This record gives sequence, C-alpha cells and structure tokens, in this order.
Amino acid sequence: MNKILICTVIFLFFTIVYFDCSIAENKWRVEWYKINKDTHEFEELIGRENWTAGNFEYNWLNNHVYDEIRDYVGFIAEIKIYSDDKVYEFKLYEVDEEARIIIDDKEILKTTTYMENIKVNLSKGIHTLKIEWKEYCCLAIIGFSTDEKLFIEREFKNNKNIELLLIVLIFVSIGIISLKFHERKEL
Repeated sequence: MNKILICTVIFLFFTIVYFDCSIAENKWRVEWYKINKDTHEFEELIGRENWTAGNFEYNWLNNHVYDEIRDYVGFIAEIKIYSDDKVYEFKLYEVDEEARIIIDDKEILKTTTYMENIKVNLSKGIHTLKIEWKEYCCLAIIGFSTDEKLFIEREFKNNKNIELLLIVLIFVSIGIISLKFHERKEL
C-alpha cells in the first residue's frame, strides 16, 4: 500500500509540474560584463538582474551604467519569445557603441548606428531571443523593439492526447488510492 501511495504522489507531482508551465513569469535575464579594452569581447561577469519582458530603451548618458562602471561594460539579455508562423520586425535604435540580436543562436542583426531593423520569418513555437550590447566610452544608450505579443507566454503542444491520458491516469490513481483506503477501513 505504501509503495502505491508513494508512486502515486510522485506521479501526481510530475504531472502537476508538466501542466503548470505558466508559473514562471517571462522576463529578460540579464548578465552584465566588463568589456576587454583591447579585444572588445565580454570578459568578467559582474552581475545579474531581471528586466520586465518587452521592448526596452536605456539612456545612461555619461553616468554609471552598472556597478559604478561607466565605460567598457555590456550585457547579454535573454528571453523566450512565443511566435506564430509569420514575419516579425526587430529593431535596434540609438545604439552606442555596438549591439546584436540573436535568435536561436543565429545572429540576425548587428549594428553600431543610430537605428537598424530587420524582418524575420519565425516559425510557430518558442524561440530564444538574445540582445548583446557593448559600451566602450562616453555616451551609453540602447533601444530595442519588436511586436510585444512575442513576449506573451503560450504553449505550443502538438499532441493533446498526452494531456488527456495524464488526466485519465490522475483520476485512475485517485480511484485506486480511495479503494485501498476503503479496503483497509473494512479490515
């Protein structure tokens, strides 16, 4: 009886985890780095933070950008996006010094200018979007925009039969446990 109960509890736990994908809020996960003055590559990780999901614009002017650092600093921001099968426009603007947009580990746009945009056909489903930004000296600015609907969490499951089967198994498990408890009470 105890083995059945333990197995059922474990099964129910994993089922709940499977169904409840919406607990985690979608947000930008941002890692801040020092930038190497010679190679202009990301160097030492200096901090992490989360930003609200969506478009953003930051203008630090000549002030400290992160952790009392003004120059030779940058970030890598990553988020999940949820697309339909269609063309989306991605825009980087007021970039000083350099920025890149990467989708599913493929660079789609790199810029060092005031504004550049690109249209990309994204397949239906969940994709990983990254923005890399580097500031070398003086003014520190970046803006990013796209269709805000991309940041709304959705599930793209191909087979609803799995969900139905899990629901049936949950009810069968509850029924078996109830019967076992009822049998024990009669003894």
